[in-house]
Amino acid sequence: MKNFFVFITFCLFTIISKSQCPVPTGLFTTDITPNNALANWNPVNIADHYKIRYRIYGTNSWLFLGNIGTSDSTRNIPMLQQATTYEWEIMAYCDSTNQNGSSWSANDTFTTTNFVPAQFNPIITNTLTSLECNTISELQVRIAQGDNEPDIGTG
Repeated sequence: MKNFFVFITFCLFTIISKSQCPVPTGLFTTDITPNNALANWNPVNIADHYKIRYRIYGTNSWLFLGNIGTSDSTRNIPMLQQATTYEWEIMAYCDSTNQNGSSWSANDTFTTTNFVPAQFNPIITNTLTSLECNTISELQVRIAQGDNEPDIGTG
């Protein structure tokens, strides 16, 4: 009976004394666009890697970004919907086995912006290979557009 008590005490002490990886803190979001946002956090000194989960605020389904390196303290959250509020959290792992992970951090929220196209103002340039009368000349027309303008389509 004495050996059994010592074994239980040892197992209980081992479970209690096993340290968990610290939870990342200092979450904030920058560079928010209609489709992406940059997640930022304070790095955990002993972390091996991180995992982020994010979702549309108030929904149940999480999306995950994993295998974030220990030297990173930012990660782009891609393929978001415009004018939508999201929440995200992060977890640190202190070993490569994904066994010694922290709890999920407190969440951070952000709202993506609306995409506002620029006014359509195409740039049209033309070039003639010759300005001489009664000679064959090629006419080249180039149509270009600036960033965030609606697509030209076909010309």
